[in-house]
Amino acid sequence: MRDSGTNERHHLASVAQCLIWAMEGRGKMSLHEIYREAKRVFREHGRTPPAEFEAEVRQTLQKGRGDFFAWHDTGYWSCKVTSPSVDDL
Repeated sequence: MRDSGTNERHHLASVAQCLIWAMEGRGKMSLHEIYREAKRVFREHGRTPPAEFEAEVRQTLQKGRGDFFAWHDTGYWSCKVTSPSVDDL
């Protein structure tokens, strides 16, 4: 049985993957643009965004800052990584 820490990490990882799909290759994006694109990605994958969606996105961006996401100015972020292609798997 998973502990709550494991569940939280898994949940944040899935939000992070949706953010990567929403942001990769798009350059600097405002939080508003990120929210819109991340919701689109959730829908495309048949998932419902988390209840506190905007707070989850901000938390995930902060936790991934430096490794996955780059902060530019107040409210602007970009994605530093790309998802692997099918050929890379």
